Amino acid sequence: MSTPDSTVLEWRASLGAEYAAPKRIPPLSLGELALGTSLAVDLAEGRSPGHAQRVCYIGMAIASHVGVDPRQAAGVFYGSLMHDLGVPFIAAEVTQRVGLDEDRIFGPQRQLLDKLMAMLPEHEAEAVRRLTTSHIERGAECAEDLHLPPAAVTAIRAHHENWDGTGVPGVNAGDAIPIEARIIGLSHFAESVIAGQPSALAARHSVAVATAAQAGKELDPELVSIFERIVRRDSFWLGYYDDGLVELLAEARPAESHKRSRRMTMDFAHTFADVIDSKCGYRPGHSARCANLARRLALQAHLEEAHADLVWWAALMRDIGHLGVPSRIMAKSDILSIEEMQLVQMHPVHSKMIIEALPGMAEVARWVSMHHEWPDGKGYPDSLNDADIPLEAKIISVVDVFNALTSERPYRETLDREGAIEIIEGASGSQLDTDLVTLLRNVV
Repeated sequence: MSTPDSTVLEWRASLGAEYAAPKRIPPLSLGELALGTSLAVDLAEGRSPGHAQRVCYIGMAIASHVGVDPRQAAGVFYGSLMHDLGVPFIAAEVTQRVGLDEDRIFGPQRQLLDKLMAMLPEHEAEAVRRLTTSHIERGAECAEDLHLPPAAVTAIRAHHENWDGTGVPGVNAGDAIPIEARIIGLSHFAESVIAGQPSALAARHSVAVATAAQAGKELDPELVSIFERIVRRDSFWLGYYDDGLVELLAEARPAESHKRSRRMTMDFAHTFADVIDSKCGYRPGHSARCANLARRLALQAHLEEAHADLVWWAALMRDIGHLGVPSRIMAKSDILSIEEMQLVQMHPVHSKMIIEALPGMAEVARWVSMHHEWPDGKGYPDSLNDADIPLEAKIISVVDVFNALTSERPYRETLDREGAIEIIEGASGSQLDTDLVTLLRNVV
């Protein structure tokens, strides 16, 4: 029987050009990273992917007509894309408290939450309100950690303030609310109205009526007046419904103080991984531990250093699609229903969609989409056979199982390393790659 090292060398030889080509983390800008990962934040609040990008498009159109300075424009751009970044941090607690999924608390069906709140005792309703709105501060703190521009952090903190002073946190009203936050508040309101309409024609009429009704109440009346002029223009709607909206936003992106860099790509992912861990019910650092182990296993499998770094990045972001799985399912200790299992098994598809939105990450997106595929063909989402699963996906799969077994979960005891290895060795050849399982023991 050949040794693992020689087997890995045989893999590389048989795979030929695919593994001979240089692979390394691509240098991305902060704008590119924010545009792509905004899709994950959309999923976390029960919105359709692209919600935050459309809010950003509306916001930048208003900002252009207002004539804001570059600092404020950056606040609108990044604040729009990440306005609800704090939702994953509090989603599990809120959904458990009120018994509703995220789309009915933060998303387009939130009127159900409003009805429920009206039926609760005042003290309970107030507790839910405080918990729900706490996502604002959590989002602002995370935005700081992601090194978003200070104006964006300020905008995130204030984008739920109302012109008449009835918003949250209720610190400011009128012109005292930062202009970036007022623009984002109007843009978010408008996008929600548009998304609920059956056609573009209905949206064009309804959004003007709905925003006018809130002028001087929830919304800045002067900005509403500007927005009413904007939505009369065909060019606005052509851009809003353009399949190339991301490209339009990339062109409208304010000048950045940081150039594209691999360090930016790595640091952003490392911080965003804590958002993922929070939604998945893990302590901060869970994804980072998995990524570090994946890199070490990739090096054991004789991948080049830069290639192993890219595997690290993929492992770090592998579960970003979990942001689209309702928290009640993520925390469920009983056996999942067929419908619930189908929702869970969609997370690699969502992960692929999000990571594909990042320039130069198409191959990484493919690895991530396959990290729950099994050599025996019984994995998901596509039931691929062993030969169709890339080595990188197999590496992520092995360390993902090991990390899950050795991490705290509400529905089972935590295993020590030896116990986890024994279970993994039992899955060798069926669920996990045999040679990588052997290498794993060397690594841990």
